[in-house]
Amino acid sequence: MRRKGELETRLSAWACEYLAAIKSEQTNTPSVCSIAAEVEQAVRSLEIQPHGRFSALALRYEYSPGNEPVDLKMRRLRRLGLEINSAAKYSQLLREARQHVAAWLHIPFAGELDQRFMTTLGSPDGRLQEA
Repeated sequence: MRRKGELETRLSAWACEYLAAIKSEQTNTPSVCSIAAEVEQAVRSLEIQPHGRFSALALRYEYSPGNEPVDLKMRRLRRLGLEINSAAKYSQLLREARQHVAAWLHIPFAGELDQRFMTTLGSPDGRLQEA
């Protein structure tokens, strides 16, 4: 099993703490000092950038509980107005979002997404799998 980098660790913590709370409609959002709050602040700052909205949404969809197929995530982005018709474009959006979050958090970005996403493309059902 491949060791998770710092960025992946923080994004996973964000997904567990913040996105899970929102999905289950709980009122306890992460504390101001938590890892999840820092990542959420980075994602929100990306959303307000001129071309960052769809990258931020792709990141939210990617880390949402449920591990849905990439095709479903791309369909959601299309419904919101993004012309996306390939897994490569989806991968590019995720890479942009992850680079932004890494820069915001002052941690190195080593292209971890590429390895993670390639396991998705290689799986029979299009779901992410740990490498």
